[in-house]
Amino acid sequence: MKNKATSSLPSSSWSFVDWCNRVNASTQDILDVAYQLDLKHAGNNTSSKGGDFAESTINRWRRESIPDRENAKKMIIVLSEIAHRNKIPILTGQYFREHARLFLTSPKCCRHEFAPLDDDELIEILKILKRDEKPLLVDNYHELIERVLPRPPERRYFYGRDQDLNRVMQAIESSTIT
Repeated sequence: MKNKATSSLPSSSWSFVDWCNRVNASTQDILDVAYQLDLKHAGNNTSSKGGDFAESTINRWRRESIPDRENAKKMIIVLSEIAHRNKIPILTGQYFREHARLFLTSPKCCRHEFAPLDDDELIEILKILKRDEKPLLVDNYHELIERVLPRPPERRYFYGRDQDLNRVMQAIESSTIT
């Protein structure tokens, strides 16, 4: 079991599949929410690169990552709404902007590193989501978390019997205090 305090935090190493899994979003959930939020055919990008949220498009993004910024923004909106409905603190609340920045800059999630959301885009997204949240912009958020909740030491730094080492590592990973 992973440390809940650090395992649920988004990081730039997350792929699009990781983001979907962490908010419990199936392809059908994504399609349903995109339709409910009227994003299914939103925007000017209706080319074969994924302008509409078809099942084949979502599945291609799961394999290859999201190719353009407009669809990445739409996916942030959809995943945020799914996370909000599932009461999962990813792409919601005060760290929405930071999570969106990680989503847009992750090489495993988006095919290119896209610019973070500007204030106008953030306001537009929050209107679509019908939320009054006040997201914070926190520089070096993950560095702060790493200092407060450092990663557990690697097993190679411990010596002893395998069974005991497995118990020690499990205890370290399951709680910030061992």
